[in-house]
Amino acid sequence: MSTATLQTSLRREAETIGWISLAHGTSHFFHLLLPPLFPTLMSQLGLTFTQCGLLMSVFFIVSGVGQALAGFVVDRAGPLPVLLSGIGALACAGMLLGWSTSYDQLLVVAAIAGAGNSIFHPADFTILNRNVTGSRPGDFVCAEGCAVRAAAARRGCHKTRTPRGRRRLALRL
Repeated sequence: MSTATLQTSLRREAETIGWISLAHGTSHFFHLLLPPLFPTLMSQLGLTFTQCGLLMSVFFIVSGVGQALAGFVVDRAGPLPVLLSGIGALACAGMLLGWSTSYDQLLVVAAIAGAGNSIFHPADFTILNRNVTGSRPGDFVCAEGCAVRAAAARRGCHKTRTPRGRRRLALRL
């Protein structure tokens, strides 16, 4: 293999790892969509800790069950359309969160976010397996870890104590 071909291959793999890490970091960013808002939601909607816990349970149950189903969808439709639909579902959940006025609506938001989150592992790893060779998938794990920490740091920067702040946060996503 020539040097130019090797450099092109490495560049392409690095770009793939970077884009997939960014997309996967988006998933982890949305893991933290609801918990920082719990104090505000509890005071505004009169929620209990149990109800807040159920919101997260709905998110992760839908996400976990959906991952198995998403694998089949990725095999049929391809990873990129499925990945983009998952990002769209998470963005939709973020916007709906800003307009939610009841616990029932929050449960729907948690389910939509869980469905959007469920596609990331099947889609990401399909793209990586098709485009990255050798030991470089380990580079993805490193880049993804950085993306997760950046997402967590970004979440902590917002003020969510007021309904206006919560809506503004949801729309910034």
